[in-house]
Amino acid sequence: MKDPIRQMQQSSFLAIAGLFTVFTTALGDEPVICGKGWEFDRAKLRWPDWIDEESQKELRAKGSLQGANGWIEFDIEIPDGGWYELYIGGTPPEWSRDLFVDGRTEVRLGVSDSERDRRETGDKRKPLYKEANLFLTKGKHTLRFRRRGFPGALPGVWELHPAAG
Repeated sequence: MKDPIRQMQQSSFLAIAGLFTVFTTALGDEPVICGKGWEFDRAKLRWPDWIDEESQKELRAKGSLQGANGWIEFDIEIPDGGWYELYIGGTPPEWSRDLFVDGRTEVRLGVSDSERDRRETGDKRKPLYKEANLFLTKGKHTLRFRRRGFPGALPGVWELHPAAG
């Protein structure tokens, strides 16, 4: 025989847990999807001849993809479809770059407005800049960042934040 008081306690706990989940989601505690430049899934990179192997080790240790031309790709999993804000860092906001989502061009030769689209990270030297608003469906997607020009720089870090409103 089941204990009715225990059943009521369990039901109350589940109801409170469900409300807590709804409120924390509504308050913006949704997870941020992020990655670092050297954690790419696929890439095709080139460096100028004058950048030696030793300096590459130093740049990589700092997480920097500066000096590189080419592209990097990240496979991501979107938990809930909707609008996301993409922020990038580690590249000057005024340097042009391309962004592709699932092979589709989202930003062509884009630049960021460094004052309006800035997000602080706690490190004054490494703010993030807004790259784009993206509508992403639930499931797997591929982000590709590409830089062709000189001097080259690809994002050393990126973040996807669920958009508010």
